[in-house]
Amino acid sequence: MVDSKPGLKFWALAVFAGLATAGMILSGIPALTVAPVLGIAFFWVVLKLPLRIPALALFAMALVIDNPGDIGPVRGPTFTLGEFMLLQMKKVIPIGALVLTGMDASLIGLVALHFYRRTKGKAVDSVPYVPVPPMLIRAYLLGISAVIFALLWGLVRGGDMQWAQWQLAQMLHMPWIALAFALLLPGPQVGPTLFKIVVVAAIFKALLAYGISKTDPGTEFMTSHQDSILFAAASTWLIAHLLEQPSKKFVIANVLIQPVILLGMVANDRRLVWVELALGLAVVFLLGRWSWLKFRLLRLGISAIPAVLAYVAVGWQTAGTGIFKPVGTLKSMADSKSDGSSLWRDLENYNLNATLATNPLTGTGLGHPFVQLVALPDVTSVYPLEPYIPHNSMLGLWAYTGYIGFTTWWLVLVAMVYVSLRGYRVCRSPPERVMTLMAPAVVMIYMLQAYGDVGLAAWHGVLIVATTVAVAAKIAVLNGAFAEPVPARQQTRLEAEHAVVAARRPPNQQADA
Repeated sequence: MVDSKPGLKFWALAVFAGLATAGMILSGIPALTVAPVLGIAFFWVVLKLPLRIPALALFAMALVIDNPGDIGPVRGPTFTLGEFMLLQMKKVIPIGALVLTGMDASLIGLVALHFYRRTKGKAVDSVPYVPVPPMLIRAYLLGISAVIFALLWGLVRGGDMQWAQWQLAQMLHMPWIALAFALLLPGPQVGPTLFKIVVVAAIFKALLAYGISKTDPGTEFMTSHQDSILFAAASTWLIAHLLEQPSKKFVIANVLIQPVILLGMVANDRRLVWVELALGLAVVFLLGRWSWLKFRLLRLGISAIPAVLAYVAVGWQTAGTGIFKPVGTLKSMADSKSDGSSLWRDLENYNLNATLATNPLTGTGLGHPFVQLVALPDVTSVYPLEPYIPHNSMLGLWAYTGYIGFTTWWLVLVAMVYVSLRGYRVCRSPPERVMTLMAPAVVMIYMLQAYGDVGLAAWHGVLIVATTVAVAAKIAVLNGAFAEPVPARQQTRLEAEHAVVAARRPPNQQADA
């Protein structure tokens, strides 16, 4: 006898139809009739995918879409998506409670799915999953705790939550997003994909910056300030591959791609990018293993020192234009009297130091502006966050959290570098060495951006550092850089995961394994 009661599929169809009809009636937009169906279908697909795929998709998207909080003269077609993903969701959906970014909400969902799969004994990914060292997880959690304490301390002292929430997001992003990608990325397998995403995104932004410079010349910058991190990281990554694995392949890649990225650096006209590139290359050159190519480059560099010093000495006495423009850029960063922007930053740094002096151990807490012993021009009409999120994010972190909070938070970056370099010494292949070497390089690039230009929560810096360090840390674990014993229960889970992944392979691959 056929059961006459409606089944699950019937009720699901009824709910879809009801939501679609309600959406069309309430909004008057026929296209919204399919929105609920597409949304649920997308959610169902994500549930079935290996976690690395949506995680890497979010990473790639964030590098190329418009960031409305840091954008040049041209708004692209991805501006609204950028508001939703990189600012606050309420910018697009007018609901006051949606203060999270779409990126944060997406990562929270993926992390929840990660733990759901682990608790149910399911494989986290379709490839074997490697954990990061426990000390790195502890560092991330400690950094998050320091920020939460600074928030509570600031509110107790009468801080304004309206401004504290922006400071909270700025300080919380690095430890939180680093923790999320440490959980979501399975292991070294995604390293080459990260490299390709960063380089392709840098090429795209470089061409975009050049194109905008031709249509809107004279503007302060073309795409965004944080693209400096992207350009410097991509260029350093290409050089690192060449130094660690000198071959025709990487010579050609550098010859073809580096000019495009350099074109983007010049077009975007951010002087900090040149220092970031120099610092990234210095890290890769000095910390990497020595090869015949590095010895030849070192000899060439030593022989060029007299000419470089003479060039800088002559250019320093000029206006810093024409062939001496690089010297002019260097001079503007070293001499605060050379231009108004440098002087502003020096005065702001003085005020931040004065703010720290009022409460050196715990800082002012969040929700408080920095003290202005020297009055700065009022720019709150165009940048209302200036008293709360200054240009020098590093000194700002120090002023608002004090010695205790700053040291605790900064240990996150120290732990990242330590874990990566410990892994570099035990790597078994050039790609692994490049990944573990790039981790401290991008951390240094990020630190410089944080010091110079509101870089503490710059999405490009946070995401590139978080993903690179996650993979580098897993390489270190996989190659035995850490002697910490794996707990028995975790070992059982890892073995079960590897068994599930192996069972999914075709018979011929199982034999090879």
